[in-house]
Amino acid sequence: PLIVSIVYQNIPKLYWRVLKLDATQLTQFKSYTDKQRKEKVAYLLSLKTYRSWSTPLPDVGDYQPYRLEERVKALPTGRYVLLASVQANFTPKKNLIAYQNFAVSSIAYIQRKLKNNHQVFYTVNRHSGQPLAKVKASLFVVKQDKKTKKQSYQKLKT
Repeated sequence: PLIVSIVYQNIPKLYWRVLKLDATQLTQFKSYTDKQRKEKVAYLLSLKTYRSWSTPLPDVGDYQPYRLEERVKALPTGRYVLLASVQANFTPKKNLIAYQNFAVSSIAYIQRKLKNNHQVFYTVNRHSGQPLAKVKASLFVVKQDKKTKKQSYQKLKT
């Protein structure tokens, strides 16, 4: 399962959607810049919902911010976007909509920094902790073009 931290103020209920993205949809999602938030949200709302639910939030009535955690039921391996809305219909007008993309995998890694400032990564099974043999991995750094604000991935030498 996935645990989501929620900070809210004067919201009675939060509505959730999980979208499962294929490779083409993920590429399209990542092609939007920060300045294209409206277009990105519109694109996400056009995709099929994989799972949805709502969370009632405690109404203390004192206009102070509160924090709680929401558990997202386990998902199969894949790439996803989690959408949160204060309105059940997810209409973009007069609504707060938040999103976060994430991946679900059975692979985990352990990172260790050596004295010479090099880093070593170990891949393990997320459930058992057992090392994974013959794993080939590449490391990438995210670069952002200062003019266009578009992000790209640069493969690091290993």
